[in-house]
Amino acid sequence: MISTFRHFSMVLLLLLSYLTGGLAQRPFDCNGRIYRVLEEQGGTYFQEIHLDLAGQEAVFENLNFFNGLHINGIGYRPLDNLVYGVLLEEPYVLCRIDANYELERLADLPLPTSMIFVSGDISPDEKYLVLLGFTPDSKDNLLALVDLTSPTYPTTILPLAKKSADEAVHCADIAFHPTLDLLYGFEHSEGRLITIDIENAMVDNVSYPLVPGITGNMPSVFFDGFGNLLGIGAEADIYTNRDMYRLDTETGDVSLFQPMSFERNQDACSCPFKVELLNRVSNRFGFPCTILEFEMTLINRTDRVQTGLVLTDTFPQGTAIRQIGNLPFQAVVTSGEGSNILEISEIDLPIGTFKFKFQLDILDGAIPQTVDNRAYLDEVLLTFLLETERIISDDPLTPEPDDPTHFAILNLTPTFNYIEPVLCSGDTLWLESGVAGDVGYQWNTGEMTNSIAITKAGRYAVTVTSSCDEAVGEIVIREENVSLELGEDFEIELGEKVELVPDFFSNGQYNSFRWTEAPTQSLSCQSCSSTTAQPLENSTYRLILENEWGCSASDQVSINVRPFSVYAPNAFSPNGDQINDRFFLQSHLPYHLNYLRIFDRWGNLVFENTDFFTDDAEKGWDGIARGKAMQPAVFVWLAEFTSLNGEVHQASGEVTLIK
Repeated sequence: MISTFRHFSMVLLLLLSYLTGGLAQRPFDCNGRIYRVLEEQGGTYFQEIHLDLAGQEAVFENLNFFNGLHINGIGYRPLDNLVYGVLLEEPYVLCRIDANYELERLADLPLPTSMIFVSGDISPDEKYLVLLGFTPDSKDNLLALVDLTSPTYPTTILPLAKKSADEAVHCADIAFHPTLDLLYGFEHSEGRLITIDIENAMVDNVSYPLVPGITGNMPSVFFDGFGNLLGIGAEADIYTNRDMYRLDTETGDVSLFQPMSFERNQDACSCPFKVELLNRVSNRFGFPCTILEFEMTLINRTDRVQTGLVLTDTFPQGTAIRQIGNLPFQAVVTSGEGSNILEISEIDLPIGTFKFKFQLDILDGAIPQTVDNRAYLDEVLLTFLLETERIISDDPLTPEPDDPTHFAILNLTPTFNYIEPVLCSGDTLWLESGVAGDVGYQWNTGEMTNSIAITKAGRYAVTVTSSCDEAVGEIVIREENVSLELGEDFEIELGEKVELVPDFFSNGQYNSFRWTEAPTQSLSCQSCSSTTAQPLENSTYRLILENEWGCSASDQVSINVRPFSVYAPNAFSPNGDQINDRFFLQSHLPYHLNYLRIFDRWGNLVFENTDFFTDDAEKGWDGIARGKAMQPAVFVWLAEFTSLNGEVHQASGEVTLIK
């Protein structure tokens, strides 16, 4: 009854505040809402997307039309329940939209106008509007972090590295996963799902597979209230009809959700949940007489303090809660230390994010088992109704929404982190015991830590000790040497094709070959063991190979390119002595001669031959014209060649006929 009265009082206060105009800047209602900006002639529509997952239907509701404005790069900020974005002007302008559809210009953004910044979302800590910059004809990318906590909105610009530096990242929208600190997007120059780690400024543009049939851009990407990733994009060209797709964050597969029609530039954002309970465990494995640490995160994104909540979590027999950290909110612990049941009642949860930790003892004699741990948050009020709801915990370290927090209770046995322990020559291998928690370690190397650094092959053993058990494990590490040679640098003729065949060795099978070249692209294959090059200028080729154990080697070779050239003798003696009897053109490689013509000093044609190759003496001139041997004199020759790269060249000169 008390809890119901609290909820009723809070509802009344909010209603009175709203009716009397107490909310000047009206916030949006979070709780799984999805918003979109869509450019039309003369301005931008601000819409809400209503999804029916079961019926595979999306309904678009026009909320407001911003006349004369082009809005993009939007993100929903749960801290103030407002939508932030950029106005596509020069310079870019940071803006903010509230639930009254009032747009406020906040600051000019120091973004390079040579790049497109239409991909945006709010960072998980709700501090930044994160914008991804790209250009259609470049491989460069920038990440802009606009600080929303400062009244001057300072912007930090970071260059982005890519796992495949040779590939461009053209991504028209990005969306943060609801619990993972990862940005997701669809890279449309190749057609694949990508992720961006903003902490390390790294794009993973290789892990997900290419998606057949979709190479058009996807300018709206968002997570729904159930943790599903969806996007609106085109199959090929950006000016074709768009469709809505589901994007599988596990496999990278893309499937059609709903056909749509032609649409212009757009962007989407969402607030995936209103109240959330996250349950994180320090280790996926626990052992008798060791401790697991849990961290509970309670998030309140409603417009009210949640009062009278009850948090419960039940652990298996053979475990006991040891210690509960300080609670960051008002509450009463009704079951905790010494019990396998955690119950915290009378929780008053303010708006915001709140965390606390507690320790769980795995007792002596605990039965080995796999545990799917779920916590529950009851008496949550998500609407203006008096009916409350139950929130189920989610493991924030997995992409699956509302999944239990998995851990296992195991016997105390070292399980090393390598099935086939291979040390790559020259590398360092970190060997872990596979046992974590309140235990002691003693390695045969003398070290007393959970993991040790291995730099040479051999036998390694560890003794793991808890307060009630002891176990010994050993492992043999062998060394793997991978060698690769591309040979010495060399020189070729312009237009010449050469095969690059490396000399390499490994005991294991090869997983990958990756060729790179600079400054131009001419390789026939960039992922083959051998490849063919036809450079038009001096170039350097580098090969990186990796075997099945992750051991790699690399080498590079430079190829210098000689320009087109032919050799023509300045004299010949057609006297029948088989020495220099014919005049013909010579070259390092055979060039096709379209024609060779020879004229006397009066300009009369005395010899012509067509369609043959250099270095062919039989096709040259033997000093005879019109059936007669010519007298010693100076003659002029003219030739037209087709070089190996298909270019046509002309050359001329003089030759002296002597006896």
